[in-house]
Amino acid sequence: MGSCFLSSSHAVGGLIYFPTMAGVVYVLKWNKEIVDEVAIASISELGRTGETRSLSSLAYKDGKIIARNIKELLCKGR
Repeated sequence: MGSCFLSSSHAVGGLIYFPTMAGVVYVLKWNKEIVDEVAIASISELGRTGETRSLSSLAYKDGKIIARNIKELLCKGR
Protein backbone atom coordinates (compact mmCIF):
# COMPACT_ATOMS: atom_id res chain seq x y z
CA MET A 1 0.00 0.00 0.00
CA GLY A 2 1.36 3.43 -0.90
CA SER A 3 1.24 6.53 1.25
CA CYS A 4 -2.22 8.09 1.39
CA PHE A 5 -2.51 11.23 3.53
CA LEU A 6 -6.16 11.48 4.66
CA SER A 7 -5.63 13.05 8.08
CA SER A 8 -4.31 16.52 8.90
CA SER A 9 -0.66 17.28 9.36
CA HIS A 10 0.34 18.73 12.74
CA ALA A 11 3.17 21.21 13.45
CA VAL A 12 4.87 21.14 16.85
CA GLY A 13 7.96 23.26 17.42
CA GLY A 14 10.25 22.92 14.41
CA LEU A 15 8.65 19.66 13.25
CA ILE A 16 5.62 18.79 11.16
CA TYR A 17 3.97 15.37 11.45
CA PHE A 18 2.31 13.68 8.45
CA PRO A 19 0.34 10.53 9.39
CA THR A 20 -0.68 8.20 6.58
CA MET A 21 -3.58 5.81 6.17
CA ALA A 22 -1.08 2.91 6.29
CA GLY A 23 -0.12 3.88 9.85
CA VAL A 24 3.22 5.50 9.04
CA VAL A 25 4.07 8.95 10.44
CA TYR A 26 6.61 11.05 8.54
CA VAL A 27 8.21 13.79 10.65
CA LEU A 28 9.95 16.62 8.81
CA LYS A 29 11.84 19.71 9.88
CA TRP A 30 9.49 22.33 8.40
CA ASN A 31 12.04 25.15 8.19
CA LYS A 32 14.30 23.44 5.62
CA GLU A 33 14.36 24.95 2.12
CA ILE A 34 14.69 21.56 0.45
CA VAL A 35 12.86 18.40 1.53
CA ASP A 36 15.62 15.79 1.40
CA GLU A 37 17.13 13.24 3.80
CA VAL A 38 18.41 16.11 6.02
CA ALA A 39 14.84 17.41 6.47
CA ILE A 40 13.52 14.00 7.61
CA ALA A 41 13.50 13.87 11.42
CA SER A 42 11.93 10.38 11.58
CA ILE A 43 9.66 7.83 9.98
CA SER A 44 7.63 5.83 12.51
CA GLU A 45 4.99 3.10 12.42
CA LEU A 46 1.80 3.27 14.51
CA GLY A 47 1.70 -0.52 14.69
CA ARG A 48 2.89 -3.63 12.90
CA THR A 49 4.07 -3.04 9.34
CA GLY A 50 1.35 -3.82 6.84
CA GLU A 51 -1.27 -4.51 9.53
CA THR A 52 -1.99 -0.99 10.78
CA ARG A 53 -4.54 1.47 9.41
CA SER A 54 -5.24 4.98 10.64
CA LEU A 55 -7.57 7.73 9.43
CA SER A 56 -7.07 9.94 12.50
CA SER A 57 -5.05 13.10 12.87
CA LEU A 58 -2.49 13.33 15.66
CA ALA A 59 -2.94 15.42 18.81
CA TYR A 60 -0.31 17.18 20.93
CA LYS A 61 -0.61 17.94 24.65
CA ASP A 62 1.97 18.58 27.40
CA GLY A 63 4.94 17.29 25.40
CA LYS A 64 3.14 14.17 24.21
CA ILE A 65 1.95 13.12 20.75
CA ILE A 66 -1.26 11.10 20.81
CA ALA A 67 -2.22 8.88 17.89
CA ARG A 68 -5.00 6.42 17.23
CA ASN A 69 -4.91 3.53 14.84
CA ILE A 70 -7.77 1.19 14.00
CA LYS A 71 -7.11 -0.93 17.15
CA GLU A 72 -5.51 1.23 19.85
CA LEU A 73 -4.64 4.64 21.28
CA LEU A 74 -0.93 5.44 21.40
CA CYS A 75 1.04 8.08 23.32
CA LYS A 76 4.66 9.06 22.73
CA GLY A 77 6.57 11.72 24.59
CA ARG A 78 8.08 12.90 27.82
